[in-house]
Amino acid sequence: MSDVKEGKKQKTLAEAHEEEEEQLSCSEKTAICWADTQVFCYHKEGEEDLYCGMNCTAWGWLLLFFFVLYSFDTVLFAILLNFAVNFGTGVLWGYFAVFMVFVMAMGVVIYLGHQKHLIREETIRAERRQFDADEKV
Repeated sequence: MSDVKEGKKQKTLAEAHEEEEEQLSCSEKTAICWADTQVFCYHKEGEEDLYCGMNCTAWGWLLLFFFVLYSFDTVLFAILLNFAVNFGTGVLWGYFAVFMVFVMAMGVVIYLGHQKHLIREETIRAERRQFDADEKV
């Protein structure tokens, strides 16, 4: 506030950040970056080991999801390729229809997920407003 009263221009957050960075040497910045990377790659949070921000169970579910996804894609491609070879290129319209059904299904899933997300966000906002009101009392 005193800077404003004296007529000095206040620094923006970006200018203050640039000023702080100018004081660090390249090797210091590299050391900070390396330390941050090490923490991201592996650290413990309480009793839980985290690898790249996720525990082993989360990585297992992610790998299972991708395995099922790629398996489904492989089977679908093999079936549609077999149909195209055996029944001619007219089957490609069926391939297109399957693709459009998938796109519509994904649209519905995304829409429903977004609705749940909006409800959850509103709940969090209401809890924060309630918490702020409690602190003011």
